[in-house]
Amino acid sequence: LILEPKYQSKGIGPKILDIIQSEKPHGSLKLRCFKVNKPAYGFYLRCGFEVIESDEYFLNMLGAAMFNKSFDFAPSAPDSLHC
Repeated sequence: LILEPKYQSKGIGPKILDIIQSEKPHGSLKLRCFKVNKPAYGFYLRCGFEVIESDEYFLNMLGAAMFNKSFDFAPSAPDSLHC
Protein backbone atom coordinates (compact mmCIF):
# COMPACT_ATOMS: atom_id res chain seq x y z
CA LEU A 1 0.00 0.00 0.00
CA ILE A 2 1.53 3.32 -1.04
CA LEU A 3 0.15 6.70 -0.02
CA GLU A 4 1.59 10.09 -0.82
CA PRO A 5 3.33 11.49 2.28
CA LYS A 6 0.68 14.21 2.72
CA TYR A 7 -1.95 11.46 3.23
CA GLN A 8 0.11 9.32 5.62
CA SER A 9 -0.60 9.14 9.38
CA LYS A 10 -4.22 10.21 8.90
CA GLY A 11 -5.90 6.81 9.28
CA ILE A 12 -6.32 6.33 5.53
CA GLY A 13 -4.08 3.24 5.20
CA PRO A 14 -5.97 1.14 7.78
CA LYS A 15 -9.27 2.22 6.20
CA ILE A 16 -8.09 1.08 2.77
CA LEU A 17 -7.00 -2.27 4.21
CA ASP A 18 -10.40 -2.57 5.91
CA ILE A 19 -12.15 -2.01 2.57
CA ILE A 20 -9.93 -4.57 0.84
CA GLN A 21 -10.59 -7.11 3.59
CA SER A 22 -14.35 -6.54 3.29
CA GLU A 23 -14.05 -7.76 -0.32
CA LYS A 24 -12.41 -10.96 0.95
CA PRO A 25 -14.47 -11.88 4.02
CA HIS A 26 -13.39 -15.52 4.35
CA GLY A 27 -9.66 -15.25 4.08
CA SER A 28 -6.63 -13.44 5.33
CA LEU A 29 -4.80 -10.84 3.31
CA LYS A 30 -1.28 -11.72 2.21
CA LEU A 31 1.42 -9.26 1.20
CA ARG A 32 5.13 -8.86 0.59
CA CYS A 33 7.10 -6.04 2.14
CA PHE A 34 10.69 -5.06 1.41
CA LYS A 35 12.83 -5.78 4.48
CA VAL A 36 14.52 -2.39 4.15
CA ASN A 37 11.16 -0.56 4.29
CA LYS A 38 10.95 -0.26 8.09
CA PRO A 39 8.05 2.26 8.09
CA ALA A 40 5.89 -0.08 5.97
CA TYR A 41 6.87 -3.08 8.09
CA GLY A 42 5.86 -1.22 11.26
CA PHE A 43 2.57 -0.13 9.69
CA TYR A 44 1.64 -3.69 8.75
CA LEU A 45 2.57 -4.98 12.21
CA ARG A 46 0.32 -2.32 13.78
CA CYS A 47 -2.44 -3.46 11.44
CA GLY A 48 -2.23 -7.03 12.71
CA PHE A 49 -0.05 -8.64 10.06
CA GLU A 50 2.52 -11.26 11.00
CA VAL A 51 5.61 -12.42 9.14
CA ILE A 52 5.07 -15.95 7.85
CA GLU A 53 8.23 -16.24 5.71
CA SER A 54 11.14 -14.17 4.60
CA ASP A 55 13.94 -14.28 2.10
CA GLU A 56 16.93 -12.08 1.43
CA TYR A 57 14.83 -9.07 0.39
CA PHE A 58 11.19 -9.62 1.35
CA LEU A 59 8.94 -10.35 4.30
CA ASN A 60 5.84 -12.37 3.42
CA MET A 61 3.08 -11.30 5.76
CA LEU A 62 -0.39 -12.55 6.62
CA GLY A 63 -2.98 -10.66 8.55
CA ALA A 64 -6.61 -10.28 9.39
CA ALA A 65 -6.63 -9.43 13.12
CA MET A 66 -7.26 -5.71 12.68
CA PHE A 67 -9.89 -5.96 10.01
CA ASN A 68 -13.60 -5.51 10.51
CA LYS A 69 -12.83 -2.64 12.89
CA SER A 70 -14.18 0.77 12.16
CA PHE A 71 -11.63 3.43 11.22
CA ASP A 72 -12.36 7.11 10.86
CA PHE A 73 -10.43 9.51 8.73
CA ALA A 74 -8.70 12.31 10.55
CA PRO A 75 -10.53 15.64 10.19
CA SER A 76 -7.73 16.99 8.01
CA ALA A 77 -8.18 14.30 5.32
CA PRO A 78 -9.56 15.74 2.09
CA ASP A 79 -13.26 15.05 1.46
CA SER A 80 -12.43 13.52 -1.90
CA LEU A 81 -10.75 10.60 -0.14
CA HIS A 82 -13.69 9.53 1.97
CA CYS A 83 -15.08 6.14 1.06
